[in-house]
Amino acid sequence: MLAPLFEETVYRGFLYRAFRRSFSQRLSVALIIGWTAVTHWNYYSHSWVAAFDLSALTLVQCHLREHSNSLWDCIIPHFAYNTSMLFIGGMLR
Repeated sequence: MLAPLFEETVYRGFLYRAFRRSFSQRLSVALIIGWTAVTHWNYYSHSWVAAFDLSALTLVQCHLREHSNSLWDCIIPHFAYNTSMLFIGGMLR
């Protein structure tokens, strides 16, 4: 449950901002989606639905980061997504 704090600090707080200093928004988002795919490969390789969901969430978070000075705008949806997956995963077992 602490993953959103760490991942958002690294992904959107550091990496996305670093990419944006050198690249367009579209390329920066694509690089972050690629990074997310590599670091969450177990989910991406599980199903196309999981890959789509995580890519869409990443796209939304990059959009939020682009238009906000606060990482909390990225952390809260990430936390909500992880929490919902805990409940959905528990119900599917």
